[in-house]
Amino acid sequence: MDELDQNLFEAWHEVSKLLKDRPWALARRMERVSRKELRRPVRAWCVALRASDSRFDAHEWRTDLEEDRACDGEDHVMTLEGGRLRDLCRPVRIGYPGVTVPEASKLLGRGERTVWSWVKKGRLERTNPSESWVGRKGLVWSGPLDPQADDGRGPWEAWGSLWQSLWERIPIDYEQALERTIRLRAKRRDWDGHPGHFRGWDWKCPGRLLATGQHVACGRVCKKLWLPLPVWTIGDYLAGRTGEAWEALPRYELGRSRFACAKCWGMRFDPVASCPDEAWNRFVSVISGGLLYGHGVLMPREWLHALY
Repeated sequence: MDELDQNLFEAWHEVSKLLKDRPWALARRMERVSRKELRRPVRAWCVALRASDSRFDAHEWRTDLEEDRACDGEDHVMTLEGGRLRDLCRPVRIGYPGVTVPEASKLLGRGERTVWSWVKKGRLERTNPSESWVGRKGLVWSGPLDPQADDGRGPWEAWGSLWQSLWERIPIDYEQALERTIRLRAKRRDWDGHPGHFRGWDWKCPGRLLATGQHVACGRVCKKLWLPLPVWTIGDYLAGRTGEAWEALPRYELGRSRFACAKCWGMRFDPVASCPDEAWNRFVSVISGGLLYGHGVLMPREWLHALY
């Protein structure tokens, strides 16, 4: 058990003893769980889907638009199933001694320029190009990378490595049709009459279903769509030894949840570097089911030195 787990469990047991003799304090914390701010999904427990992922194949386009039109850059509809979504959302590991940058870009669904920028930022390790067996530009390898993240990194390290298994929670029988539209560079015209240069793809948000079953349409154009997944809490870890105080944490049922934009879901992107206290309070609140506050749990010492 590392320092973070120890601090969380110590705070959990102290608060459990306190709330056992003070039912009014328990009612106040349970009321906190029902607030809108705590019910918003957090980035760490959502899987994303990029519209410009180069791993999409032509057979995933629905037949209501001809394939040649889609290949020419026309808007089209894609029908994605659970197994395919798992492949797109799972982390990518490139083992040593590595692969070339073009091969890594195919594995990640990214452009070569993006992969080179990740190499410069240290997301991928690079072999010495001077070695004769490596090649002129060297080989790259890495640990688990999130291909849907802008910088390849997973969520904040406080959430641990559970994000690496989120793709396994997508049901195999899951299916959703998504509309993809072309993104063009503004104020430029190509020689063939198109209104601009091709710059990638965007999603048209399909909206989301409310708990009442009502569908709320959206239609926003965005680069990514998000699917919230059930959050793992301390109560899940302790199973029957938790008592009754953690049951009110909201759960997102996959039978009702669908990919939608971040604004439809009201997602939380807690800025760790700029607001470490806010991010820490959000982490402790969510992981404890709303029963703990950030100030009641000691932050690990190595994080204090890194953030402050």
